[in-house]
Amino acid sequence: IEAMLKVLQTNDGPTVDSGLKKEIIRALTVLVTNVPRQMVEYLPDTLSYVWHALTTSAHSYLNTAINAREEANDPTNSDGEVLGFESLVYSLFEFVDALLRHSKHRQMVKQGVPDLLYYLILYMQLTQDQIETFNENADAFVEFEDDESFTYSVRSSASELFRSLQNDLPVEFCSGMVSAIARHIQKADRDRAAGDPVWWKLYESVLFAVSISADTIMKQVFNEPASFDLLNFLEVVVKPSLDPALPPYLAGKALFCGAELSMVLDAGALQSLLHLSATALQSGSHPIIRISAIRSILGLCGVFNGNKATWLRKALSSRAASG
Repeated sequence: IEAMLKVLQTNDGPTVDSGLKKEIIRALTVLVTNVPRQMVEYLPDTLSYVWHALTTSAHSYLNTAINAREEANDPTNSDGEVLGFESLVYSLFEFVDALLRHSKHRQMVKQGVPDLLYYLILYMQLTQDQIETFNENADAFVEFEDDESFTYSVRSSASELFRSLQNDLPVEFCSGMVSAIARHIQKADRDRAAGDPVWWKLYESVLFAVSISADTIMKQVFNEPASFDLLNFLEVVVKPSLDPALPPYLAGKALFCGAELSMVLDAGALQSLLHLSATALQSGSHPIIRISAIRSILGLCGVFNGNKATWLRKALSSRAASG
């Protein structure tokens, strides 16, 4: 194990590359999963590398894959196979996910939840290649957005770890989300003011993150209202993003996010969301908007027929009985 950790701390070169590091992380993940107690003494050094790799690689990933401002300089192995950064990221996320499955190791992750969420949301942004693919083939976007899709990407890998955090550490998750969202929205607003054409990607990623954690956030807010200001989020982030003049991926995600949070909307806001979703279904709308509107309406139907509101009704009944 010490030899593996030494390799992780070695800069890429003739004898060490991201492919080798990926395999080492995978091996360490197996050890953490199967012999957690024996791995305790090695975890600080391993986590240090994992965190360093995730944070230092973020800038490069943003400029190459997400915003296509630079050409990726991915290394190749002896067989000529491209060793993309994505495969290393998958293994890093899987390692952290393995830590969350063990109660003792979970404590090591807990203190870093706010920063971890910040980077997960960053990595969940749409890449330029994905956008170009979806613009040409809307069916690919449908598959990409499907939770049960077999399509794998950095976004889907990050969202798996994201979901594990909300399930295993719900209290820390909600407080961490407040911090992470604020940082990203402030950054996106600065980029927009500076004329950056891809400022909206951070907004879309934030909306995506809140969409897939809406139930966890709403449950936490019910128990502790001050933990997450949902109404402010709807007013400051969701509503402005519904502007049809904005990129369709952002406006579409705002429709879907609004539907996922619809249990906290008042009657007027709910009616407005329904109207916007119905309008977006018109034949002249961008395909991405129309697909997102369908998903939004399906989400609203889930609330109206009571499926998603079961926990809320039980909670309200319990509170009324105790009162």
